[in-house]
Amino acid sequence: MLGDVYEQSNEAVFLVVTPGNNGTAFLFEPGLLLTNQHVITGRSTVALWGATGGSISGTVIASDAPRDLALIRINPGASSANPLLLAETIDNSSIADPVLAIGYSNTEANGGDIGPPGANVGVLTRVVTVSLTLGEGFEMDAPLDPGDSGGPVLDRNGEVIGVSRAVVVQTPAGQRVVGTFLAIAIDEVHRALPDLRAGISR
Repeated sequence: MLGDVYEQSNEAVFLVVTPGNNGTAFLFEPGLLLTNQHVITGRSTVALWGATGGSISGTVIASDAPRDLALIRINPGASSANPLLLAETIDNSSIADPVLAIGYSNTEANGGDIGPPGANVGVLTRVVTVSLTLGEGFEMDAPLDPGDSGGPVLDRNGEVIGVSRAVVVQTPAGQRVVGTFLAIAIDEVHRALPDLRAGISR
């Protein structure tokens, strides 16, 4: 089933290229993409590479540094991909549900066809308050590698339930953690979007 979700979703996922930094972004409505703020830090424009080949120029509209989210605009006609549907919410009722994280880890844009993004499958392990600034997030065992940051995490229905962010390497007490990865919950995306759409950064 998640294979079908991948086939329906992967063309809406893009490699984000900035000097010295790569990440992932995804189309969620015509002309608008989401990614992590740390992927586009200090940039007003980015290059976006997709599975269908070639690059698209994107303009950073606004960023929400506390939530680690950013909004990118492209010409709506520049991509024929179907935007991904944002879920309304995510909560503890989704614990142990399968998730699909899509991203461009370990990918370089060298002027040629970069191919489709990678897919990592796992389960949602718990919903957490990440911090007072980042707000709500969730942990999963779907692996994330450098370059996956900003990519979508989808449920079995193909809806975006979160945005990939980081690997968890230790507990707040400093104990080592293995195989746990963090995404920003879709609830925080919905809270951030009004200001991001208005071009308001924080």
